[in-house]
Amino acid sequence: MYGLFQTQQAPLQFVWCSDGLTNNGVTPLTLLSATGSTPIYISASGNTPSVYTNQKGVLSYTFTKSGKTTGTSTGTAISTTAFTDGTATASGITNYNLTIKDANTGIQNTYLNVMAWTLV
Repeated sequence: MYGLFQTQQAPLQFVWCSDGLTNNGVTPLTLLSATGSTPIYISASGNTPSVYTNQKGVLSYTFTKSGKTTGTSTGTAISTTAFTDGTATASGITNYNLTIKDANTGIQNTYLNVMAWTLV
């Protein structure tokens, strides 16, 4: 008889969507996924639903933005946790820093991205 036991958790993988970030092109501009119509979610694909198949505990997040827009938000990741950002003016760059941590294992990863705000 054989058994398989998972003893390690794979790192929490996160993408800001395969083609990067975009915005809706309407003032105030809003940060969206690469599809151009949905926000960024905490998931391996960056799309809804915002769940991981390999999480071991409650996921917490810290989302920090600096530059054209600023601010920090923290919380517990649930199926509706998404990230948007907007500005009423078109010029500037915002840097994004998203840290996701599994409370059970302590595994965490930080993901970076940048948005150049311009009207289209």
